Amino acid sequence: MKKKLLYLFITISSIGFSQTLETTYTTSGYDEREKPNFAFNIDGETKFYTLDWTNNQVNIYNSSHEIYKTVSINLESGYEMRELYLPTDKLFNSNSKIEFIIFSDQTDSPPSLRLFDEDGTLLFDFGNSRGIELFKAPNNSYKLITAQSTSNENEISYKVYSLSGTLSVSQENLFNIQKIIGFPNPSSKTISITNPLKNNENEKIKVYDINGRKVLEKKIVGNGENIQLDISLLSKGIYNYRIRELGNKFVKE
Repeated sequence: MKKKLLYLFITISSIGFSQTLETTYTTSGYDEREKPNFAFNIDGETKFYTLDWTNNQVNIYNSSHEIYKTVSINLESGYEMRELYLPTDKLFNSNSKIEFIIFSDQTDSPPSLRLFDEDGTLLFDFGNSRGIELFKAPNNSYKLITAQSTSNENEISYKVYSLSGTLSVSQENLFNIQKIIGFPNPSSKTISITNPLKNNENEKIKVYDINGRKVLEKKIVGNGENIQLDISLLSKGIYNYRIRELGNKFVKE
C-alpha cells in the first residue's frame, strides 16, 4: 500500500459563508479507496484522531482539540499499522471505552485486522483479512463482514460476524458511504453505472481489486447518461469502484 501524508484541515461553516479554522492535524496516510474520516461521535461529543505509523500509535483528541489519549498498538512482529476503522463505544462492547479496528500489514505477508480498545487492549483478532464492511440487518442488528484471499485466485473467503452492540444515529451517518448502482451485477463484460456527476462535470472512476490495487481508471463526464465500464479484461473476482466519495462493489464472472 502506498504511503501518503495527509494534512487534515477542520473547518466549521457559519452563517454568511464564513469559516473558522479551529485547528490543524497532521496524520499518517489513508486508504484512497475509502472516504477518509478522522472524526467520530461518542456520547454526544465529537472526537478526532490521528495515526502515527512510525510508532504504531493512535492519538485521540476531544472536541476542544486537546489530547484525550495516546493509544499504543502492539502488533505482530514486522507488522505496521496502516488504517483505523469503526471507532465507536458500544458497537463491540457495552462499556464506555472507545474501540476500533486496526488494519496492519508487512511485506510478503497477508494483512491483519484486530480490534483494540482505548487502553491498547487487544479484544479480538479477525485474522488475515483484506477487506471489512459493516451493515445493518433488517432486524436493526449489525453485522461485520471480513474478506480474505484463498489459494484459488478466483475465490474470496468471507466471514460474517453478528454484533450485539448498537450505534447512535450520528455514528451511523458518519459510517455511511453512499452507494451508486451498477448493473448487471455479476457481469462478465460491461457494467452500466449510475452517473452521479452534474452536467459537464469531469471526474474519474477508479476500480480496485480485493487487495486494494487499482486495476482500472476511466475519465467520465456528467451528461445525464449512465457510465459504461468495460470489465472484460479483469480477472474473475470482487472489485470496488469509486467516484469521489461514492462507491460500490461488483462481481466479475
